[in-house]
Amino acid sequence: MNYTAKLRRRCLNYYEVGVPLKKIYGCLVVDNGGVENMPKVKDLQHEVYKEMRLKIQGGDAAAMMRYFEYMQRDNQNFYHAIRLDEEGRLKDVMWVDAHSCVAYEEFGDAVCFDATYLTNEYELSLANFVGVNHHGQSILLGCALVSHETT
Repeated sequence: MNYTAKLRRRCLNYYEVGVPLKKIYGCLVVDNGGVENMPKVKDLQHEVYKEMRLKIQGGDAAAMMRYFEYMQRDNQNFYHAIRLDEEGRLKDVMWVDAHSCVAYEEFGDAVCFDATYLTNEYELSLANFVGVNHHGQSILLGCALVSHETT
């Protein structure tokens, strides 16, 4: 099924007030006359996350924090932490998704911290925490935006 503007807007409206995606899907199935008239849950999820990514690209720290809080509500194993400066502005942020938490438990013996030396307009470097799995492949264990590289 193709997304209509009405379906997309209703989905995003439900999402913006905090309704979980599975419940949004259930409401839309009832309203649209059954499952055969609906996209899959994963397709709805993709649409919502795409919309959120577009908002975050504007550099809005508040939008990023709302996204992280949503992710943590949806999955208790999602973790994020922030540090603010004296004026209450975002200084550092770190996040780890559920898959990375499991990977760290299994493959966290050696972790590489790699910070890019390119910064964005907010002067924050992107840092990756990387491990190696049992196949010798690099796996992402977490990410951070850091204002400086001290301990």
